[in-house]
Amino acid sequence: MKNIGVPYFREATISGLAGREQEFKDLLGDDFKDAQFIKYLDHCLTPKTTAAAYKAPRDKTHRESYQRGEKFYIANCMACHAADGNGLEHLGPPLVKSEWVMDSPEKLSAILLQGLMGAVTVNGKKYTPVAAMPGLKHAPEITDAHLADVATFVRHAWNNRKSAVDPATISKARKRFKERNSAFTPEELGKIYP
Repeated sequence: MKNIGVPYFREATISGLAGREQEFKDLLGDDFKDAQFIKYLDHCLTPKTTAAAYKAPRDKTHRESYQRGEKFYIANCMACHAADGNGLEHLGPPLVKSEWVMDSPEKLSAILLQGLMGAVTVNGKKYTPVAAMPGLKHAPEITDAHLADVATFVRHAWNNRKSAVDPATISKARKRFKERNSAFTPEELGKIYP
């Protein structure tokens, strides 16, 4: 505490913790008085994607949707597709430069709503997740706007640099597949969206 006011002392201390931030915060306890230091620790402990390393959309509306979509991605998608969008072995295939993400907003909408099951090929490499990606159609708290935001995020993040997805695109897919209850296979989607 005697050195806490020295320039960059907080930053140097936190950078030396790398991976032990929570343990250190627990050791400090609730009565630790330096709010700035706690703010820095909390920032390190907040899950993040690597999308900030790339350019965000320039258009204000696109950027706002992208930012909301990143929050949704962290909460709902990152556990399988990773912070860097490169996927996790046996959980979720890569989203970076993935044709499933970049080709058609309509196809991506169908995947988000219905889910995807089975082996999937991304950029010529076959991935076989242990479970199907769940569809989000029946989650009442997830709106078409939420799905449009996350679609916008993954289509632009990590240098994918594709256009935003409008909630109307999600609504149209929701209406089209209203009676469908199962996840798509890659083969089915290939026929629907050649």
